[in-house]
Amino acid sequence: MGWIMGGNRVFLNSDDGKKILETPKYFESPIIVSRDINKFSLYQFSGAPVYETSTDLNIVGLSIFLRTNIAPDSMKHSFGLVQNIGKNKKWIYDLCIYPEHQRSHVDRKKREVFYGPHVHCLDDSFEINLDYSVDEWDRWFGLFAKNINLQIRSDDIMGPLAGELLL
Repeated sequence: MGWIMGGNRVFLNSDDGKKILETPKYFESPIIVSRDINKFSLYQFSGAPVYETSTDLNIVGLSIFLRTNIAPDSMKHSFGLVQNIGKNKKWIYDLCIYPEHQRSHVDRKKREVFYGPHVHCLDDSFEINLDYSVDEWDRWFGLFAKNINLQIRSDDIMGPLAGELLL
């Protein structure tokens, strides 16, 4: 299995990644995005196993990886599908949500600068234009699941800041 570099992520090669993306799959465990103890502004969730719908078999090493960074003046999200192969984390899909006005990514290959939400999918990256605001975590999560052909079978889903008192 090969992989390619994309910024600070290593992406699974296109053939293997496309097969995983096209495969209907599901995740049935609770999803609780919680604050990182060491980084006050960071909320994360990493969950496995992810199962193939037709066989109910675990897709070995496949997991969802959710991350939110909250600063006083902005919020950013990353919704990722990754496969751990040995000690290496290979990215397949990453939906990155930044505020519309914020520079979010530079694609050196395309010589393009992205602002706001964008996607890294295998060896490609592209901007997305939707009317969702950056704080609509549930809507972005639903889009992520749809785009990677993932059914969420848990009703126990808590995004970042869920249950926290904001002053």
